[in-house]
Amino acid sequence: MDMADYPHLLLTNMPYEVLIGYIVADSFIRHAPQFTYKWNPIDELNLQSDTVQYIYKYWTIMNDYDPVRFYSLLGRKYIDKKNSQLGMRARFRSKSHSDPKSLYVLSDYILHINVNHTLQIDTSDLNSIRLPSSKTIAYCQVLDTIKGRTFPSMDNTLIWNGELEDPDNGIIYNSIYSIPQQTDIVFCYRNDWGRIWQSKNQAQLVDAEGNHWIQQGKEYIVFLEYFGKDAIGTWDPIGSDHKRYYNLSPFPGPGSYNMYPVVDGYVLDKANALGFGTSVPVNEFKQKIRDKIFEIKNYGN
Repeated sequence: MDMADYPHLLLTNMPYEVLIGYIVADSFIRHAPQFTYKWNPIDELNLQSDTVQYIYKYWTIMNDYDPVRFYSLLGRKYIDKKNSQLGMRARFRSKSHSDPKSLYVLSDYILHINVNHTLQIDTSDLNSIRLPSSKTIAYCQVLDTIKGRTFPSMDNTLIWNGELEDPDNGIIYNSIYSIPQQTDIVFCYRNDWGRIWQSKNQAQLVDAEGNHWIQQGKEYIVFLEYFGKDAIGTWDPIGSDHKRYYNLSPFPGPGSYNMYPVVDGYVLDKANALGFGTSVPVNEFKQKIRDKIFEIKNYGN
């Protein structure tokens, strides 16, 4: 999807804490020293420190209010500044992978969905080692929003069958598919992101019967995050008019990649990755997630 652009990040009708978060984030990126691989403020922080808990708090508040606008802030570049906050989030992600809170902070959407259509795309014929052999695209109706109150527009969505640009000859590989009705959100994942080994050399996201993990007509609790996709032209020059793109994918996690099936009113988490149990009533499961988010958003209150 086209990356949304918000020339004016601040809105007069924003909740006060969201507004404060944007003001502080904008000020920080304007005045902080340039981030480099040798220096990043995240590297010096203890994950349990008061500073990190407040970053967690405001990122969660801002992201929950509008994930699309928040991602636009993270990717924003400033004149004479090479900094962007995506670098900070990437450092948080790599540093905090052992911190259970990071799943709830860094996920852009946590949703209860019904999958109304799936599309399997095979990219093996593109003869590129950078591409997976197959991926699943899921078109979803949102049954309940746990985090992420604003969804991206489905207008002009590009469903891609490989990558946006061939680095050798500039050919754009893509196919356009119509979006099914009652589609609120679309996400995709590589089928080899699984942790269920089918052979010595390949892992696949499949269920016990060997079917694709995400299936049409079934419900799931999913944790999704934005990923920027490379665009045509020199990457991210200041003032460039080339398009930037993004897609939604599941947040990494053990076993199911944080995509939990809902079967007969119970959420199945066979690895007990979230610590709620392996089979939990769906409303109880969602409430436990909401309790985690409430705790993060109310730190210091």
